[in-house]
Amino acid sequence: MEAGRPRPNKRPRAAPSAASAAGAAAAAKSSRSQTTAAATTGERDGDDDEQQRAKTPKTPKRPALAAHKETLDVAECLKALRRSQIQVGLQQPVEVGCMTRNAQREWQYGDNSGYGLLNMLGGKFGRDLNEGFDDFERAWTPPVPDSLDHILRSLQKAGFERKPAVVAWRGILTKLMCAPFLRRDTFEMAVWKCDGVLYLSNREPPSKVEDDKNMSSKLKRFMYYGYKFEEVMTRPQGKETEARAVDPSECYCRVFKTRVADKLVVAAAEMDCRDPRGSDVELKVTRLLETPSNVRSFERFKLLKWYCQSFLSGVPYILVGFRDDDGSLRKTQFLKTLDIPNGLKEPHWDSVLCIKFLDHVLAWLIRLIPNIPRSSINASPIYLLKTTLDGDLELFQDYRLPEEVFDDLNIYL
Repeated sequence: MEAGRPRPNKRPRAAPSAASAAGAAAAAKSSRSQTTAAATTGERDGDDDEQQRAKTPKTPKRPALAAHKETLDVAECLKALRRSQIQVGLQQPVEVGCMTRNAQREWQYGDNSGYGLLNMLGGKFGRDLNEGFDDFERAWTPPVPDSLDHILRSLQKAGFERKPAVVAWRGILTKLMCAPFLRRDTFEMAVWKCDGVLYLSNREPPSKVEDDKNMSSKLKRFMYYGYKFEEVMTRPQGKETEARAVDPSECYCRVFKTRVADKLVVAAAEMDCRDPRGSDVELKVTRLLETPSNVRSFERFKLLKWYCQSFLSGVPYILVGFRDDDGSLRKTQFLKTLDIPNGLKEPHWDSVLCIKFLDHVLAWLIRLIPNIPRSSINASPIYLLKTTLDGDLELFQDYRLPEEVFDDLNIYL
């Protein structure tokens, strides 16, 4: 593991073990608010002895972020979180709003008409995941990240009046949860605090935007398999043989509230479908696992992302479609989200540390990001959080405002 690897040529910090100490402060704060959901579900016994030998030290209060960069040493933070005896809970998510996006990328707030119903018979007839790909490729445009204003407008429509600590799309929170165990994954996000609420907004690096524009036909096909699997598994009853055109623009999103330790978090997530009993189901497609190496890679990377994504939004089941190299659907398998951590053949990652790290990063950002009154938001700098080449997190001032969020200041919470 990279935790013990020395890090040369890094800028000195204001105090030794700053990241470790910061993690302790965030974790200590969480002990005052134990929440209800099973965040500890899947916790392995391997860390218990070490946790009993050490308690998290207290941390002095740090000043707000200055103009220079702040770096969070992820490896050192993870060491501190492993030693900590503090339990961090994630509250069972509760729906507070919903919205549907149509083919013209227009949003309807409070509308759940786009939520599909799982139909297992679809998988018996729609086995060719390549069907319709040529039309998809001709009409394909690079994906555009959705802005936070859709979440805020959905909350307005629902009459939600509470002031959360954090507002974000689920994908942002998933990236932060996975970061300690996916050190080579890179991301950027805009961060700002307005009237006491921390906002996290996805920002695609220029290199990623360019890659999307020049995406190969092969990569587009792999992307299409996921969309096609969703189309196949949500065909209306009695119409299992009738294929529909795949349109990535159409989706249904749920807005939910949860608590990460003592922090009220409001997030939105695209939901794939529900089963006939009303339980949410996430749909995923992957290549057949034919070798031990395939299994290790699947458990280390995909299962980590799938687990964090579904656990955050309270999705209890994941339906996995396994395809061959020709894009033919060979079999399907249900996974119970809460059972995934205990089902790993090797301890590639720790679900409890994922939650602890998310809590730590949110507390770190809340402490460092200065508050901006709504009246002066357009004249103030925001901040950029990004990964470094070492897999650490770096925070610094940035003046590129996510303009779509600031069109209407009245939508702020």
